[in-house]
Amino acid sequence: MRKIVAAALVLMVSGATTRLLGDAERVFQLAKEMEQKKLYAEADSLYREALNQNPSDNLKVEIYVNLADLNLDKLNDPQKALHYLKLAQAMLEDSDPRMAGIHYRLGLVYEKLGKYVDAAQEYQTVVINYQNSQFADEASKSIDRVFSKNIQEYLAIVGGEPITSMELEKRLEEIPPFYRGRFETPEGRKELLERMIDERLMTREAEERKLYLKADVQEKLMQQRARILQNALYEEEVRQKANVTEDEMKKYYEKHKDDFKIPARVTLMRITVENKDTAEMLLNMLKEAKGDSALFDSLARKYSVTPDAKRGGLMYNLTENARPQEIVKKAFEMEEGELSDIIELSDGKFAIIKVIKKQPESIRPFDEVKLSIENKLRREKEKQLFEQLKKRLREKYGVEYVSQEGGESGEGTKGLKKK
Repeated sequence: MRKIVAAALVLMVSGATTRLLGDAERVFQLAKEMEQKKLYAEADSLYREALNQNPSDNLKVEIYVNLADLNLDKLNDPQKALHYLKLAQAMLEDSDPRMAGIHYRLGLVYEKLGKYVDAAQEYQTVVINYQNSQFADEASKSIDRVFSKNIQEYLAIVGGEPITSMELEKRLEEIPPFYRGRFETPEGRKELLERMIDERLMTREAEERKLYLKADVQEKLMQQRARILQNALYEEEVRQKANVTEDEMKKYYEKHKDDFKIPARVTLMRITVENKDTAEMLLNMLKEAKGDSALFDSLARKYSVTPDAKRGGLMYNLTENARPQEIVKKAFEMEEGELSDIIELSDGKFAIIKVIKKQPESIRPFDEVKLSIENKLRREKEKQLFEQLKKRLREKYGVEYVSQEGGESGEGTKGLKKK
């Protein structure tokens, strides 16, 4: 029975795809309906189809999250769930409240994969950074749960200091995926543990010999320390202060509406053939069928010589500058559902088109572009704050150039004299 339903669904989706014509929201809603009907594989396919329909940033994040939930809870594929959550995470700023749900779900995925250290870290991120979110309480309970699953079992004691199973798991996660498989077997874990033991022993011996007092070692340690401190200062003085308000985003949107214009578009079906006689024969058949789309699809697949013949001659969302110009120009002159006469092309071929959908020029609504505006304004604020920070630090500590490469001596100084 399920095979019959699935087959019927394939036909329905095939027809729906033509009707939906790039409408990601409607494909998304259809996917949710399939999920509610427990047709999980079909829902997964439709969610992925929605991603191909140019969804807004906000909708794309929602699709990724739904795909992650579906693969984790219903399709039992935590690796795919992890993939989609990482894609959603990459689209959001840490300040976005939706990140609480992303981190919580990542905790669930890692827990299912047996990566309890990573799971605990994701849950802890929710508890610390998103304590007012709906996920905070569950994340707090989950921390205890994952730690109970991965008690810090000692694997070795090196010079009186233990190496735990959690440390081994964390080290394993730091290995690039391409090489990680080698260490995921029992033999590989043993090899990795031996490597960690050797590293501990070498570090211990270097400390015993006080090698950290050597000039070249001191220089490298100072460089590492400097980079860590610089990053911490940037985080505190720039990134954390570069907040963007709703009002700022709306003002930017109103001022730059032209940047969010969607040009007029047309979606059509076409049949392109080598000679006029064939074109006339096909046109007569289509006229007798009153331009029936199913017949057009069949004839395009059989007779058309263009690559899109395999999808029934469908050409999606063409703008006025698209090619071939003879077809596009004619399509913009026609009405939805209208069948053209024979169109002679510049390469000597002949075409027939049917206009499926016309979309006038429009402007993306604020909610669709809000995320991209926020990211843009945040980057601009970070740049401005960083410049201000550098200026303050120069004024606070003073800078004196003593070589030609530095510019004029004394520039940007505080209480320093020219040399």
